[in-house]
Amino acid sequence: MRWLNISRICLKKKTGSEAYFGETIIAKEYGISCELGEIHTTSHKVESKGRTVYNSGASFFEKTASRESFRSIRYKELELDFATDSSVRKATKRLNRIRLEDKGAIATSYRNHVEREGTAIRECIEKKCEDILLSNGFDSDAKLCEGAAFVPEKPSYTGQPHTKIT
Repeated sequence: MRWLNISRICLKKKTGSEAYFGETIIAKEYGISCELGEIHTTSHKVESKGRTVYNSGASFFEKTASRESFRSIRYKELELDFATDSSVRKATKRLNRIRLEDKGAIATSYRNHVEREGTAIRECIEKKCEDILLSNGFDSDAKLCEGAAFVPEKPSYTGQPHTKIT
């Protein structure tokens, strides 16, 4: 009988108030920016004695900063594509026009997103280059390591003139 009572209690939503067993359930809005527009959903965090017991925002969604919304892969792709051929203001205007939003992307936020993505891409390329150098007997400064013998591959160019195929 006691378990039946507890299961009924668990079914009742206790958002923002004290739940049973000294736990507090806190609702938080989670924003998702995608090429279609903004989507807002609610995530819940259960705290007990000041410690987070469970956070649906961290379990189901990617971690974001406090006032930042998650950006989909396609949305990031559009941001980077528009950044290559237009100014920040024109790019945000174009992005908001596609998404049919008047107050969508803000120019400074857009610039920060593009700079952060560019930095992440640059770091990834630098890491890849360093891995390639290390695997071929060089150090991270592109100097040949002592005792390592680097033998370049033979070039595919044979030195023969091109011949016409008829």
